[in-house]
Amino acid sequence: MENPLVTIIIPAYNYQLFLPDTLTSVLGQKYQNFELIVVDDGSTDKTKDVVAEFTARDSRIKYFYQSNAGLSAARNLGIKNSMGKYIQFLDADDLLSDLKLSLQIEDMEKDATIDISYTMAYYFVDGSKEKLYKNIALNQDDWMPKLNASGYDILEMLVKQNIMPVNSALIKSSSLRKIGFFDMAMKSLEDWDFWISCAFKDFHFAFLPAEGAFALIRVHKSSMSQNRKKMSGYEIIVRKRIKNLIKNCSFINSGQKRLLEKSNARHNKVILSGLIKESQLSLKECLRLIKNAGLFQFVASYLKVMNDSRKS
Repeated sequence: MENPLVTIIIPAYNYQLFLPDTLTSVLGQKYQNFELIVVDDGSTDKTKDVVAEFTARDSRIKYFYQSNAGLSAARNLGIKNSMGKYIQFLDADDLLSDLKLSLQIEDMEKDATIDISYTMAYYFVDGSKEKLYKNIALNQDDWMPKLNASGYDILEMLVKQNIMPVNSALIKSSSLRKIGFFDMAMKSLEDWDFWISCAFKDFHFAFLPAEGAFALIRVHKSSMSQNRKKMSGYEIIVRKRIKNLIKNCSFINSGQKRLLEKSNARHNKVILSGLIKESQLSLKECLRLIKNAGLFQFVASYLKVMNDSRKS
C-alpha cells in the first residue's frame, strides 16, 4: 500500500485551553505521513504561542494567521495551503482515535471509488474523556446513519439530516477540488451544507465500521453546536439551497426529485414552525425567515402554530 500524505486542517479561535490536547491526538496517530495545518482565526488568547511550542518540536506542523473571518474561512485557508492526497478536518477542541487515519487510508487506498470515508463519532464532557456517548445529548442513542452509497441513496438521507460530524470524515483531495470551499456565509451547519454539495456532485460516501477508527467531540458551554436557535435559522438557509440543487440535479429521475422535494419541504416546515413557536422573533428575524423560507411557507407555518396554540 502507498503511504500518501494526509493534510489535517485545524481552525482555531481562542481555544488555547483545548489545542494542546487536540495537537497531541494528531501527533499520536499510528499513521505518521501527514502535514498539520493550524489556522488561527484572529485569536486574542495565546493560541499562537501554543502552536509555536509544537512547531518547534515538529516541522510537519504549519501555522497560518488570518483576521477573524469564521470557521468556514479558516478551513478554506487550510484547503488552499494543503498538499495531501487526503484531507482531515479537525476542530480545535476535538480529538481523533490513534487508528483513525491509518484504518481509513487503508480502506480508501483499496477502493478508489470512495470520495469520503467517515467513521463513528463519540461525545465526551469536557474534563471527562473516559465516559463516551453516542450523541451530543450525552446518551447512547446512535444518530449517525451508516451508509455506503452515492446518488439518490445518499441524497435521501442528507435531505433529512446531517449524517456525521466534520471530524468523522476523511476526504479525497481530488474530489474536494470539485466542490472548492466551504460557504463563508454559513456561520452554523457549514459541514452539513458542505456534505450536501458533495452529494449533489454524486460523491461516494462510505462508512467505515472499524471499532478503532472514530472521532471524539468535546461538549462544553462554548461549543458552537449548543446554539439551537442559530442552527435552526441556518437550517432554513440550507433547505432553500437544497430546493434549488434538487431542481438542477442531472443524475436523479423526476420521481426521485419529487420525493426529495417533499422531504425537504416537510422538514423545512417543522423547523420553521419550531422557530416561530419557541422564539420571540423580531421583525428583522421574521423578514429574514420570509426571505429564506418563502412567504407562503412562513405564513402557513405561522398559522399552524397559532392554530395549535389555540387548540391547546
